[in-house]
Amino acid sequence: YTCATNDGSRCNIECCCPFRKQQPEPTSHQPEPTSKQPEPTSDSPNLSPFPPTNIQSEIVYDGVGKTTRYWDCCKQSCSWPGKSASPTPVKTCAANGTPFNGYNTRSSCGGGGDTNGYAYACPDQQPFTTETGQMMGFVARNGGTCCECHELLFTSGPVAGETMIVQVTNTGGDLDGAHYDIQIPGGGFGIFNACSEPNGGAAAQFGEATTAWGQRYGGVSSLAQCDGLPSELQAGCRWRFTDFKGSDNPTVKWRRVQCPVALVDITGCKLPDDDQYDVVTYASSQQTPHATDTTAANNDNFDTTNDYTIAFKDGVNTLSNTSSRIS
Repeated sequence: YTCATNDGSRCNIECCCPFRKQQPEPTSHQPEPTSKQPEPTSDSPNLSPFPPTNIQSEIVYDGVGKTTRYWDCCKQSCSWPGKSASPTPVKTCAANGTPFNGYNTRSSCGGGGDTNGYAYACPDQQPFTTETGQMMGFVARNGGTCCECHELLFTSGPVAGETMIVQVTNTGGDLDGAHYDIQIPGGGFGIFNACSEPNGGAAAQFGEATTAWGQRYGGVSSLAQCDGLPSELQAGCRWRFTDFKGSDNPTVKWRRVQCPVALVDITGCKLPDDDQYDVVTYASSQQTPHATDTTAANNDNFDTTNDYTIAFKDGVNTLSNTSSRIS
């Protein structure tokens, strides 16, 4: 037989066809198909026309934003009644850290309110990392409702690609929409300071000197300086240099999500529509919790002259339902 032409023989089809560029013409001598298909092996590619069903859809974020940090010990704006649809505002505390029963108690940073003492930020409202490696915390934000929870996907700095779930506990009228000011002990007082200085009739919440808290805008600049803060705030301060990797105001993508129980248990604040939003699944492989290599963070000289915006909370000196902080 010759390979130049197709005579329809089995030999021509099986032996010669591979050497010809054209496919053989179908003939009546083609082998009959069988109903039995070859068994797939572990090395066989998946040629199914249907995509796998376990691929998650791409996460759609609501927008982009930026972050800063602060800790001023003042009563937060979301601790006043009527600031959200939640039946209970964000928990507020006395100077010794015990929760107040009355939410109308006046702020330690000025303003009106009930004259039954002064309210401060609760020490437990500081950032932390869960056992699965998910960073969580609390923020001031303008353009977001009190007690909403947002997922932040960091897009710059050492934590780029990692996420943090935050709850809005404070507001700032001069913050452009998606500006997240993360509550981090030792992150800088800003214009108000109820941590180490008295304000009117309100005593300082803690006894540590003002110098122990670092620069007024920017706060402490090394892990070692966290040792000078009150003991109940040191974990949150160290978080910035370990799990947060010394990040200095990273940019973010953000979306609203359902509030984790871990955050609601701390603030006591949950919105009626919270269950309508996505539950974030925390992947243990997302990051390594409690990082120990802090060399780079300790050597950073943080720029404290840029990216800080003074934020007066709803006119702290004139209104009763106010709070204050610095971005």
